[in-house]
Amino acid sequence: VISAYALKVGCEMEEKEIFWGELDEVVDGVPGNEQLVIGADFNGHVGEANRGDEEVMVQDSIRRKRLAKQNWDQQRDEKSRQEYKEMRQQVKRDGAKAKEKAYEELYKKLDTEEGEKDLYQLARQRGRARKDVLQVRAIKDGDGNVLTSEESV
Repeated sequence: VISAYALKVGCEMEEKEIFWGELDEVVDGVPGNEQLVIGADFNGHVGEANRGDEEVMVQDSIRRKRLAKQNWDQQRDEKSRQEYKEMRQQVKRDGAKAKEKAYEELYKKLDTEEGEKDLYQLARQRGRARKDVLQVRAIKDGDGNVLTSEESV
């Protein structure tokens, strides 16, 4: 069991890179026949939507892409540029895979009775969001009276 707190805010980039490097070393030290589970953010919403490893893989790809970009910004050589380009493509592929899996799960859920209820709820929410509550309909008729109801406008 490995427990780690990932630094996010208020730390220098160098300190974060050291953390991720040390975590990579620990993960690399796990034997191949052992099962490795990486969890994130142990708050109440974890496990609410069990999406598997796709989300973790995408986040890891994005982190690696950011580090490759920083490396390229600092070194400005062809090798680091190529690594950055490859990481960008990897992030796109991982994101597409995760998106495809999420849509598959959504379509499976929509085939159930609960999914049908969710679909109607989503339609109602979109309908409400479409209405502009700040828009005032005020048009005067031929006599100069203000018409404010939807029917008379």
